[in-house]
Amino acid sequence: MLGALSAGSWLVESEESEESEASEASHASEVSDESPLEIWADRDDDDFNGLADGAQPELRLDLAEALASIPKGLEAGVLRLEGASDCARLLVEGKPFPWGKIAGAKVRIQGVSACEARLVSKGRKEVRSTKLIVRELHVLDSDGRLLSPTRDHLSLSRLPPQPPNEVVPSPDNEDVRFVVRGPKPLPTQLSLESITWFGQRVDVLKHVTLESAPCPPALGTTEGLTCASSVAVRLAIDEVDRQHSMLKDRSLVAELGGAIVARVDGLRQVMRVLGPRQAQVGPAGTRLRATLRPFVLRVSAASTPAVGSSDAGAVAQVRAELAAAARIWAQCGISFGDTRTLAVSVVDPPVPHLVAIGDGSGTPATGGEIALMIDQHSVHVPLRRGMTTSETASRVALAITKAGFSAVVSPNARTAAGASGSVDVLVRRKTGQVPVLAGALSGGRISTDATLVVALGAVDLEDGLEHFSDVNAAAGTLEERSLLKALDDGDPTTIEVVVVPFFSGGGRIGESFIASDRSSLRNMVVTDRAGVRARRSSLTLAHELGHVLLDMPGHPDDYGTDTPTQLMDSDASDASPFGPRRLSVNECLRAYRQSGPKSGQPMLREWKLAPVPVDEKLPTLVR
Repeated sequence: MLGALSAGSWLVESEESEESEASEASHASEVSDESPLEIWADRDDDDFNGLADGAQPELRLDLAEALASIPKGLEAGVLRLEGASDCARLLVEGKPFPWGKIAGAKVRIQGVSACEARLVSKGRKEVRSTKLIVRELHVLDSDGRLLSPTRDHLSLSRLPPQPPNEVVPSPDNEDVRFVVRGPKPLPTQLSLESITWFGQRVDVLKHVTLESAPCPPALGTTEGLTCASSVAVRLAIDEVDRQHSMLKDRSLVAELGGAIVARVDGLRQVMRVLGPRQAQVGPAGTRLRATLRPFVLRVSAASTPAVGSSDAGAVAQVRAELAAAARIWAQCGISFGDTRTLAVSVVDPPVPHLVAIGDGSGTPATGGEIALMIDQHSVHVPLRRGMTTSETASRVALAITKAGFSAVVSPNARTAAGASGSVDVLVRRKTGQVPVLAGALSGGRISTDATLVVALGAVDLEDGLEHFSDVNAAAGTLEERSLLKALDDGDPTTIEVVVVPFFSGGGRIGESFIASDRSSLRNMVVTDRAGVRARRSSLTLAHELGHVLLDMPGHPDDYGTDTPTQLMDSDASDASPFGPRRLSVNECLRAYRQSGPKSGQPMLREWKLAPVPVDEKLPTLVR
């Protein structure tokens, strides 16, 4: 009995009444409907609670699309299932309803497993029956392993295009086949639809052929059931992959955190799209998200931004660039959040706010004085012979604090030619604003010491951003430090993404600063407008983010095999599917170990999933 049903409802609960009906039914005429009721086993997990919908103690009605009505004429009698009593179940308002009761108009039938059985309804005057056919839809990976719709997921391909009959076994092969099992006749085609996690249609692959094939051993053998299989289907990261001649008939673009919806003769079965299946990358059943803080620099104060003809154009272009980078990193189950709404700041170059002690050489003092003018306040720091850059910076910070300002000491990694590491002192007013800094000695000089270099950091982007070389890569140039330290939030678990007009000297379109270089510039990426323009051929932003997420200063081809299809290749440039756009499962594992939730600086955090909105009339995502 269902406790939720009140007395006087349509359900006949009296055992005496049922016995009476059964007695009368023995004299009833038999009517058989030769039009079968065909349904599908509800094996997926629409509400994403880890249980197959066909096994849940209570089904959410808003997700109960796989339920069928009892055939007309059968709802008035005592309903039983003959031949395979466990391949379907009855539900009312999402809760199980027992066989052997009068069905009524509100009862729905749900497929549980493949079978051919018979629905029989025994009434007072006649016995009516109809054939019930239940079919199943299964998914197999490239090794023939059966994927559970509740425990497993689909993954984006990490391999360059390969003919479907010439695929080399690889842990990066994420192709899948869709298999239908059930009584004959089986359907001859299905359609596949890709949905975003926020409920928009990405792509559709119509008319995927299903051909007769042996049933997978994992399904066991059941008399009367046969199977039909699709070709190997590939989930592409973007349209570049999708449209290749070897892939376009068997691939569709998919989104991390979204889902693939398979439709066959009215069946709708949903499977999530997450990170690599072959290895555990991140928490099971979720995705990882990096927190980015993007900035676009203007050439000078109040001028046009580095990309886009306006602030709004710059924001749109950077969001598009981040979305492209996110599609690459989705191969590893890594997201950058909702790039459609990600806050992008368009800012002027910072005014001088940094005093660099020992820039370049890092040599100690031989004696002299440092003199600064801060908002018309004079600050003097005497230097004695042998004072190191660290000691000098501490003295300067103390003097600035005594003058009524805020000072933060920011040490840098030692350069290849430096005696020690330089140290920067960042100056702010107590309100957090940047004061006016200048040298207080004659000619605007800052120091009289002959060996200890002291300078004010300045950013002038009209001649391009001065970039680091092999000598000072760990510390960055003074201009880079002045720019990036003005934008840094002090949190090493966030990633600053900075777009500048161009780099000085040419030959560079992107660079990154990572934690393992021991610099005060940590987890920062810089690209210029040429790097943005080279999105399809070089994927500059995705590549530079790779240095940060992998905590890898070099490139694999610097000390190993040159593989131009890999994202982290140092010199590849190709806008085709064979360009630098692949991430191996080992690189995904490295990103998780170096930057995941359990790392020392967790830049990747779990981003929990919710049920994917699935509807016949979903809007199409516009890229």
